[in-house]
Amino acid sequence: MIDYLRRDFESSEIIVVDDNSPDMTWQLVGSKRDGDSRVKLIRRYGKRRLVSSLLEGISLASGDFIVWLDCDFSMPPGIISKMIEAIENNYDIALGSRYIRGGSDARDSKMRVLASRLINRFAKWLLRSSVYDLTSGFIACKKDIFRSIVIDGSYGEYCIDFLLRAERAGFRIKEIPYVCISRLKGKTKTSPNPAVFIAKGLGYIIKIFGLISIKYNGDY
Repeated sequence: MIDYLRRDFESSEIIVVDDNSPDMTWQLVGSKRDGDSRVKLIRRYGKRRLVSSLLEGISLASGDFIVWLDCDFSMPPGIISKMIEAIENNYDIALGSRYIRGGSDARDSKMRVLASRLINRFAKWLLRSSVYDLTSGFIACKKDIFRSIVIDGSYGEYCIDFLLRAERAGFRIKEIPYVCISRLKGKTKTSPNPAVFIAKGLGYIIKIFGLISIKYNGDY
C-alpha cells in the first residue's frame, strides 16, 4: 500500500499509526520508508483504541485533504483517486461504500457480513440518513471539517457518529462503490471470539440510539 500511494500520489504524505502490532507492522513500514520523509510512522505502546489512533494521525497530517483506511487490504487503495476527485468536485466527504450499486461485501465471514448489513440498514432507517454505508471506515474528507466535528467513539461505531453529524451539519457526502474482501493477513479485532463480537455489536447499537436526537444544522 505504501508503494502504491507513494507512486500514484507524489504530493501525499503517508502516516501509519501502529499500536505495537505483533505482526511487526512498524518494522515493515520502517523498511519501506527508506529515507522518504513523506512516510511517517507512529509506534504506540500499551492498550490503545482505534479512535485514538485516527485522532493522532489526523493531528499530524499537514494536507488539506485527509484519507484513512485499514491497512489489511480489505479496502482497495485504487479508489482513493476517485474519492479525492469527488472532494475536488465540491463534496466535503467521500467514502468507500459496500452498499451502493457497484459495491459489495465479499468477506469470507458470513456472520460479519450479515451483522454489518443489519446494523447499516437499522442505522439508516432509524436515523433517517441518506448514507448507505454508515460503518465504512474508508473515508476521505476536507481537513477543515474537524473544526466543527469531532471523531468520537471507541471502535467502528465512531464512523456512524462522524457521518451522521457531518450530514446533519450540511456537509456534502459522496459514496464511491468498492468491493470489500477478507483481510490478506492478520486477525480482526472485531470478532476474535463470540463474546467480543457481541460486545462490539452492542456498542454500535448504543451509539445509534444515542444519535437519534442529533438535528440538522446544529447540535455538535
